[in-house]
Amino acid sequence: MINKQMAKKHLNVDHDLDDDLIEFYILASYERVGLHLDRRIIADEGERTADGDLLVTSLVDASTLKLVAHFYANREIAANDKVLAEFYEMLQPYRKMGI
Repeated sequence: MINKQMAKKHLNVDHDLDDDLIEFYILASYERVGLHLDRRIIADEGERTADGDLLVTSLVDASTLKLVAHFYANREIAANDKVLAEFYEMLQPYRKMGI
C-alpha cells in the first residue's frame, strides 16, 4: 500500500504543508477503490476476513496514486474525466464476477 512519502514523490510535493490532506486523499482513494471493486483492500494476508478481500497489488497501488493525484490537483471530480476512465480501466480485472 502506498504511504505519504510515495504519494508526495508522485505528486512532486517537497513540503509538509499538505501532509494531512495527502494522507486523507490516500485513505479516500483506497476506500474508492474498494467501493468500485466491491472488495476490501488489504495490505497482507493477516488482515483477510473474507474470501473476497483483495491483497493489494502494484496495479491497485498505481490506480490509487492516480486517484490521489487527481484529488490533489483538482479538488473535485468530473464525471467525464480521463483520469477516472483510466482508474476504472486499471481496476476492471479485480472486480467481482457479476458486478
